[in-house]
Amino acid sequence: MKESTGERIKRLRLEKKMSVTEFAEKVGTSRMQIYRYESDAIEKMPYKVLIPIAKVLGTTPMYLLGNDDEQNHAKLDNSVKKWINVVGETEFTDEEFNELANFAKYLISKRSTHE
Repeated sequence: MKESTGERIKRLRLEKKMSVTEFAEKVGTSRMQIYRYESDAIEKMPYKVLIPIAKVLGTTPMYLLGNDDEQNHAKLDNSVKKWINVVGETEFTDEEFNELANFAKYLISKRSTHE
């Protein structure tokens, strides 16, 4: 049976041997809110909530949502982890996303000229 988002959060928190109080402090929320997340009382968690939770648990929002299986989770690309740790933002307007994509394409194109 597939784990719910709350079950994944709780399992990962327990694997890290963190109390609810400690976890709530690191995430920047209350113990009661953590209990709500872990019990799936909140049906749709916004990304702004998932990002700090994922960061504290050393995973990604996609994994917490169940969109990444255990095997892929274990092999999580370092680029994604770096992005979340450094930028911390994953929600962009269409215009911002296009700018990011164009800049990434530019950086990649520079690789081929230097190799």
